[in-house]
This record gives sequence, C-alpha cells and structure tokens, in this order.
Amino acid sequence: MNNTTVVALLVGFGAICVYALAGSVLDSRNVYVSVGATGAIYFAAGIFFAWFRPTANWLWGLLIPAPIFGVFLFSMAFTGIFTRFWDSDVPIVLTAIVTPCIGVILGGKVTRNFASSSMT
Repeated sequence: MNNTTVVALLVGFGAICVYALAGSVLDSRNVYVSVGATGAIYFAAGIFFAWFRPTANWLWGLLIPAPIFGVFLFSMAFTGIFTRFWDSDVPIVLTAIVTPCIGVILGGKVTRNFASSSMT
C-alpha cells in the first residue's frame, strides 16, 4: 500500500469521525443540515487531500468517502431498515460521493496554479 492510499484512508476515517461529531452537535433531524455539514466536511477533505497530492483526479475523491459506505452497509445489514436509509441517508451518501471529487479537482487546480506561480 503506497502513501497516497494511506492518506486517502486516513482522510476518509477522519471525515467519518468529524461527521459523527457534527451529527451529534448539529440538529441531525434536519436532513438539509446533515447534507450541508457532510458536504462541507467532505469538500474540505478533498481539498486537504489535493493539497498533498496535486496531481490527483476525481477518482481519488472516491476513495475519501469509501469507509462511510462500509458503515452504511454494516448498518443496513444489522438493522434491516432500508426505508430509513432510503429516506434520510441517500442524500448524505450522494453528497459524500460528489463533494470530495469536486474538492480534489478544485484543490488540485489551485495547488498546481499556486506551485507554478511560486516557481516563476
């Protein structure tokens, strides 16, 4: 396992921890608040990852939320409540898929532009 994969997994697990903290602090009964908090956390995680790996593309952004998919699948397997997952957690999962990819793309562009402008 190379360093990039380790960093991606660490960022993903860190994002899960921050999401759990945000879910307990924020009003998690409101889906919009949960989706917004998730989007902000994963977008920041994507930018953080792109800062250390500026050549990363959007596929690397899919590794960041990978651990949370395991958590959702584990939760559905043992609770068996698919309707609750479909009603409240699907927007969070879609946000967790899209926002780190956007964060990696934008963060990589900013980091590459910053690096190229500082060299001249």
